[in-house]
Amino acid sequence: MNIEQLNHFSEVIKSGSFKLAAQKFAVSESVIKELMHSLEKEIDLKLIDCDGISKVVPTFEGLKISSLVKEVLLNYHELEEVVEFLRKDSIENGNLMYDVSIL
Repeated sequence: MNIEQLNHFSEVIKSGSFKLAAQKFAVSESVIKELMHSLEKEIDLKLIDCDGISKVVPTFEGLKISSLVKEVLLNYHELEEVVEFLRKDSIENGNLMYDVSIL
């Protein structure tokens, strides 16, 4: 399980569509479907069902984990922002990491 899979899963659930999720991430619908299939296979749970021609709905299990996935994604994005801030701060203030091999 990786962030990309979780991000795509969250968007599929939010949009209710493989097609709309694919458009958001500028990938093909088949890429989204494959990522969802590999996620389901990896965790051994069915997370989404197709309801009719194009509507995608979460299974009970998918619904149960979707809120946790959102939380993980929010924390991940917050972590990215903090890391970026720290990088910029280090560069601006000259707090660059030093090479321990010279010690």
